[in-house]
Amino acid sequence: MLKIILFLLIFSNYVEGQNIEKYYRYINFAELSILDSNYTKSNKNYSVAFKLNKKPLSKDIYNFAICNLFTKNYKRALNLFQKLVDLGYNNKTIIELNNTKLGRSIGNTVLKRIENLKAKPNKNHFNGLLDSLN
Repeated sequence: MLKIILFLLIFSNYVEGQNIEKYYRYINFAELSILDSNYTKSNKNYSVAFKLNKKPLSKDIYNFAICNLFTKNYKRALNLFQKLVDLGYNNKTIIELNNTKLGRSIGNTVLKRIENLKAKPNKNHFNGLLDSLN
């Protein structure tokens, strides 16, 4: 019985390690796509990466949100920004979008909705202290 439990623990760590490696590979592909201004391809890579890692890094969530703004997928972008706010992310950087070409292109309605996001109460997070963009 002990051997079975030990095997399952080792196997689960091995599988988790493979997912993390794949996660970073897809994040790298997404970031390379951003450099090529191919935001649609970047969104696809971020989507795959986020399926592999249920707790992505804040900077990856932020980049994914920005890519969604570029592709005019405002609903997904708002959901991602909400996730950042829920993690304790500072809204100042989000609000700074106003001063960018992207911010001017998406319009005031979307920007106001982003600015007005409020953190939802969650007992299980550490207010973004472990993974912060600040």
